[in-house]
Amino acid sequence: MRDRDALRQMLDDALRAVGEGIEVLEESARERSDGYGLEGEVKLQWGKALDQATSELKSRARRNWVRVHAEAARLRLRFGTEHDIMKCYEGMIMMLGGAGDAEFDSRKLRQLWAHERRVELDEAISEFVRVCRPYVGVQDDRS
Repeated sequence: MRDRDALRQMLDDALRAVGEGIEVLEESARERSDGYGLEGEVKLQWGKALDQATSELKSRARRNWVRVHAEAARLRLRFGTEHDIMKCYEGMIMMLGGAGDAEFDSRKLRQLWAHERRVELDEAISEFVRVCRPYVGVQDDRS
């Protein structure tokens, strides 16, 4: 039981790290959307404030990225590199990294964090949870 609880905690920590990365991206998208439709001096002031916010969000994203990879290392140690749990997690962090690159590369553009990327990431999270369930003593809901 103790081993199962430790495993459950490890998987929860891994998902929490991904969730925190998603929160940073969503915060970035919300901040950028505040500038839409602004013109002239107001737009310039908004751009300067956005530059500062971008620096802070990038710093949070980098700290989260380190945490996500630390969680990946913990999972790799536990399951090995070819395990389905590891493959799912690595897929999620690749998507998260791609979404982060896209968000911060286009920070001042009109394009928000792509809805399609969020849907793909949500699907990857669901798959990760599905793969993890048997290892923590929960049966799959599908019959």
